[in-house]
Amino acid sequence: MLELMKILVLSSLARDSGCYLRARHLAQALRACGHTVELPTPPSSLPCFLDLPLSFLRYLPVILKFRYDVAVVIKPYPSTLWPLLFKRRCLGGGRVVVDVDDVDYGYRGGWASALLRRIQRPLPIRCDLVTCHNDWLQQFVATEYRVPADRIYRLGQGVDLNIYRPLAGAAGAERRAALRQQYGLGEFPTLIYVGHLNIASDLDVILEAVATVLRRQPDVRFVVAGGGPMQAHFRRLAAALPDGARVIFTGQQTPEEINDWLQAADVALVYYKEREVNRHRVSMKVRECLAAGIPLVCNDFGDLAQFRPVTFQSATSAAAFAGEILRVLHAPPPRAALAVQGRALIREHFDWAVIGRAFAERLGQWTDLRAECRA
Repeated sequence: MLELMKILVLSSLARDSGCYLRARHLAQALRACGHTVELPTPPSSLPCFLDLPLSFLRYLPVILKFRYDVAVVIKPYPSTLWPLLFKRRCLGGGRVVVDVDDVDYGYRGGWASALLRRIQRPLPIRCDLVTCHNDWLQQFVATEYRVPADRIYRLGQGVDLNIYRPLAGAAGAERRAALRQQYGLGEFPTLIYVGHLNIASDLDVILEAVATVLRRQPDVRFVVAGGGPMQAHFRRLAAALPDGARVIFTGQQTPEEINDWLQAADVALVYYKEREVNRHRVSMKVRECLAAGIPLVCNDFGDLAQFRPVTFQSATSAAAFAGEILRVLHAPPPRAALAVQGRALIREHFDWAVIGRAFAERLGQWTDLRAECRA
């Protein structure tokens, strides 16, 4: 007899954010364990954080009506946590878990940073469990939010290996050819950056490095696969490159479309600036690229450094990064062999199926949960 739970998963940020993507993968992993999981869809990104009050209005009826054993919130924002904490205290709601996947206020300065820090700081300690995904964040949760060690759980950043994978055979070749034809890539060497274009994106440094690459190798094309509130800003930066027409912005893409793009391109790029907030980050995109089997150039800062055996790493500067990109373009690595090595690493350490199963077991330790059971 397997004890199954009803779990509510909420993304504090918009549907076109990495926050929602983490929520989506976690929800799917928990469903695969047999649990009933509700994942309401938040609104798209809006200026001035207007998507937060809209999320509150969209989530509130779900929170009040859905009978859940556990609610898991990605990021500690009051728009999602306040109604859950109220229901737990006053209406007999289930346990509340908050996932701290970043130091959100670290990306901003001045009053905006101070305000966001003040808003978030009182919330995690009021939850039953706080999850995070690396040593830096765990220390941050313990000191900044004053959460005891026995209420902190390491919830890794994973990959759905059924989505991110090499597309072999005729179908894969056909999809690759169609995308390259649609965007005029032809047989040009193609670099790709995938990610949410928001304040956390370090695409400005990547564009600086790509400018150097284009001056040395003008036939290169660069695809930016993803959308977000800073897309117009990055488009303006790209327009100033030696030939801005060689930079292609696809707009918002689904995970399945991102995997298609990773198959169509030749080399993927990930870069973290050397700043404190990036020490607390864990790159979803590095993991997705390795699972997809594309050669990856990244720098050696923070979480990225651990992937040296399966990536092509540079020092942390635009010049060094450009040099490594050019080196890989001039001597393309054996893609099939890299894919086998990269996917083996992901399967061993960063598979959402494994991460979700272990997390479900941790939630199941709350023996007072009144979950339904079925054989």
